[in-house]
Amino acid sequence: MKKSINSKILDIIKKGGIIELEDLSRSSNEKTLEDEHLNEIFKQINQKNTSARKKEILWLIALKGNKNSELLKLAKKEIQSIKNFEEYSTVSHSLNYAICYALFKSENNDIKSIENELLKNKSGEIRLLVAEFYLHKKQIENTIEIIIKILDETNIDHNVANAIDMDIEKIANIEILKKMKDKYINNKSAITNGIKHVISVIETAISKK
Repeated sequence: MKKSINSKILDIIKKGGIIELEDLSRSSNEKTLEDEHLNEIFKQINQKNTSARKKEILWLIALKGNKNSELLKLAKKEIQSIKNFEEYSTVSHSLNYAICYALFKSENNDIKSIENELLKNKSGEIRLLVAEFYLHKKQIENTIEIIIKILDETNIDHNVANAIDMDIEKIANIEILKKMKDKYINNKSAITNGIKHVISVIETAISKK
């Protein structure tokens, strides 16, 4: 008897072969992930002998499905575990996707508290995940405000600086530039280095278009 697509997905998650899981993470399976798949993903992530690479792929697959309460609790627990991260702490891909899961799968009334927790972190890379969450939601002003605070309040490495510039370039246009200048320059607000940098990157990106 031929296995259904859902049974095949469950088998892949249970057996945990990296290549098969990578294929599953790339496929368009949003409509086929069911509770039993997400429960198995939770079980696999929680196992002590699960590799960092496997956890990373499992979180990525989980992001394609609906909200799962156990995975959401686990993702929030991961956020609690990084309270003492320093400015240059390494953020694994697995942790990155777990944080994204907490942001994207939480109810609206929980997102603000998660955001506040993450934005207290000393790591610019952790804070940037919140900015990119709003970028994905097309809430550009929130994205820019967080990026400015990252630039003004934290020390960041070359990789985070590059990621910030790429995010700014994605949203750069005349309208955004005008809003920035109206809010900060024409309004005679205090112009921080973060504000100057964001405006400079926007202007450069526009000139290249």
